[in-house]
Amino acid sequence: MRCGEKGFLNADGHPCGQTIAATAKSCLWHDTTPKGKRQADLQRKRGGLVSRAKLALPASYLVKPFDSVDSIIEWAHEMAGKVLKEDVDPRRTSEARGFAQLALSAHQARTQQQLVDALLRLEHGGAAFALLARLQESTTAPRRPLPWKALEQETPA
Repeated sequence: MRCGEKGFLNADGHPCGQTIAATAKSCLWHDTTPKGKRQADLQRKRGGLVSRAKLALPASYLVKPFDSVDSIIEWAHEMAGKVLKEDVDPRRTSEARGFAQLALSAHQARTQQQLVDALLRLEHGGAAFALLARLQESTTAPRRPLPWKALEQETPA
């Protein structure tokens, strides 16, 4: 038996198509008792969670490792295509983008540490620290050019 056979209509005005027992007064959605309303609300919430879970990428999707800047850029390009072409939850992509940004920051920190180590290995320690301070300054600050030193050229005889 259908709920619509007992006179209940759905949102678009057609008879409700929910299958119910012959002894039931109505379906879950048309039950006006407080218990029925609570059950309908709970069902709506569950349905919302299930529909959002469907917007996830499949478990078989292979996430590329964020072990280099190039792999992060490649992943970002791939995800942009998925977001634009497929039905993917924007909150999930936002979280993934946050983790990619974290990995990129770690790569930048590693690169900066390598730069510091290289400068410390230079012969002239004081000059290395001055150069490091200049590199770490804001990029908007005006920079002075390095002093120019003319090379002596041999004149042809």
